Amino acid sequence: MLSSGATGAMLLAAWPEIASAAEYAERTVRSGQPQPLEHFDAATTKDLDAATAQIFPSDGSPGAREAGVIHFIDKAIGGMSPEIKAPLTGMVAVLNGEATKRFAGKGRFAALTSAQQHELIEWLEKENGQLFGLLKGLTVTGMFANPSYGGNQNKVGWKLLGFRDQFSWAPPFGYYDRG
Repeated sequence: MLSSGATGAMLLAAWPEIASAAEYAERTVRSGQPQPLEHFDAATTKDLDAATAQIFPSDGSPGAREAGVIHFIDKAIGGMSPEIKAPLTGMVAVLNGEATKRFAGKGRFAALTSAQQHELIEWLEKENGQLFGLLKGLTVTGMFANPSYGGNQNKVGWKLLGFRDQFSWAPPFGYYDRG
């Protein structure tokens, strides 16, 4: 298992791949058509998408789904080392195993209700904070990345933060410039 510091260092070292992933995610949104994922099968995609939606739900405001986080993660994983992909794929297996154990007949994380998914994400955070941290880190990056690099599709993350997207700034910049 990776420590949170090692996970952060690996994400930083993989920044060129993350930027590439972001560009891919932006093209995906601009096309208006769902794009097939390159590195995950359909079932894993649904489970990961559901997991990211628990990190940033669409409850009254855009969340991970609207930001295209799953596409960002798919592309980022393709460029990153296997040390990142293997734990993330393993996390899906862990969530599916726990879903089967706790909720008879469901089998997959994506098949659970939102409340059941939330329960398992909280369990994952307590049981294996490193896997949760990896998922959360990738979700946050995909949610708030600079849209010029992708992720943060349609700037939904920036809109949630109230960030004003403008190309230039003119004085006075703030209270310290008032004379």
